[in-house]
Amino acid sequence: MSAECLPIEVLVGLFHYLGVSDLLSVSQVSRLWREAASYLLADRVTIMITDDVNPAVDTFLASSVPYHNWVFKEVDLSMKGRFSDLWSKVSGKVKTLKLLSADLVERDFISLLQQCTQLEELRFDGLAHILMTDLAVLSVCQHLTHIKKLNLRRCQGITENGIRALRQLKHLEELNISHLDAVTSESVEEALGKEPRPSLKLLNVASLPLSWKAVVNIAASVPNLTFLDVSMCTGGINDKSVQAICKSLTKLQTLNLSGCTAVTDIGLAGHGLGQQEPVPDIGGTGLSLENLGVRNKDPFKVPLGSKAEQVIRREAEVKKYLKENLEQIVNSSECGLGNLTGLRELNLCGCIKVTDITLTHALNLKELQYLNLSHCQAVGAEGLINLAHQCPSLEVLMLVDCGQTTDQVVLVLSHHLKRIKTLDLQRCFKLTDDALDSLSNCTTLQYLDVSGCEKMSLEQVRLVQERIPRLHNLHHRGVKEKNPSDEDPKDWPSPSAKIPPPPPLLSKLKKKVIRR
Repeated sequence: MSAECLPIEVLVGLFHYLGVSDLLSVSQVSRLWREAASYLLADRVTIMITDDVNPAVDTFLASSVPYHNWVFKEVDLSMKGRFSDLWSKVSGKVKTLKLLSADLVERDFISLLQQCTQLEELRFDGLAHILMTDLAVLSVCQHLTHIKKLNLRRCQGITENGIRALRQLKHLEELNISHLDAVTSESVEEALGKEPRPSLKLLNVASLPLSWKAVVNIAASVPNLTFLDVSMCTGGINDKSVQAICKSLTKLQTLNLSGCTAVTDIGLAGHGLGQQEPVPDIGGTGLSLENLGVRNKDPFKVPLGSKAEQVIRREAEVKKYLKENLEQIVNSSECGLGNLTGLRELNLCGCIKVTDITLTHALNLKELQYLNLSHCQAVGAEGLINLAHQCPSLEVLMLVDCGQTTDQVVLVLSHHLKRIKTLDLQRCFKLTDDALDSLSNCTTLQYLDVSGCEKMSLEQVRLVQERIPRLHNLHHRGVKEKNPSDEDPKDWPSPSAKIPPPPPLLSKLKKKVIRR
């Protein structure tokens, strides 16, 4: 039996294992094979049109392949030109649409979207952000009911009315509504936190003015979430909301808490104190005048020194309490990071209140591959050493401005992190050449940044680069040579050199003082 006799369904199943180049080859064999290959090419190939759409119109009007993925970059998409002929043919099959600095008016933009009845992914960039207003969002919600991936990042024309309309999209799997200035916490909560959304897997709400209650309700509504970005949500991310995230979103693989300065060891370790209702923040500190023991309601009448003193005392009391109740922390992992056993990426950059307690008792994550602790200056050597033992799968570790990182820490990291590929040690001032010598044994290292480590020498940096063949990116700004070539050894002061006599005026002054 020849291949021509096979049903087209069988051919599609066989061709499924071929790459794009092979599919193009088999499509030249016969008409049946071309038809079978076209089903797969339509999904795998992305058509990108730049500058001018007219030359491509005739080509795709004659093509029998119903391509599903389209990208338009810096193209005039006016529905009055030849583009309308092309779009009327392919729009019904389009599943992915990306507009990069596309040139069209709002009316044509809405008309273009309404024709894509099978659209599953919609992304914008450049000038297209301006076109995405509340009216466009309402049109998407009414006509594109099958959409699964929606990226509205930085679409500043969207207000709370447009966000509320997202409640109609029941099949969303990925949603990015980060960096929207005109939305409110209530509108986001109404769109995402009022009813279950089991299909949602990726959610980015970075820099939104969320309240902690909204975060708790949203976390309870999206149990199958694998990616969550709440970076810079300073008002909504505190110990209570972090514990709600860790308790509800057990399938998380990526969690971004960058810039959430109110998060402490209490929330990350899952301690019971985080279950109390948080007090209203004052200036983002997470503390209230009542908690600080200041009875005066007018903050301008409270001396700054007493405020700082009270803050320092309270933080010291919290640390002392946590250390005395470590057993309770270990046993309360259901509300802490320890409950996220499948977590692979964790960003704690700028979480300035995180200490060794989190690293020792919360970060026991065997699958963790990426960890960012940059600017967490309260993290010490003990916590980093415990981290190396508990997270053996780490491939990327960022320790920028972690001033307590020592040579011993780097030695332990190099010994236990067998998969480490990227290590950022910028401005870790305690590190010396001994740390570089330890890193020379990390044969998997591909990226290393020791900029600002002033106690290191340029000679040792070059030696590390020679010893690790895979190390293609090595940054060492501010690292100097031990013995600069422009300095003559003859000019160095000898140990036996005598101290020069004081200036004449100074010696006369001493004599006058003695005589008196």
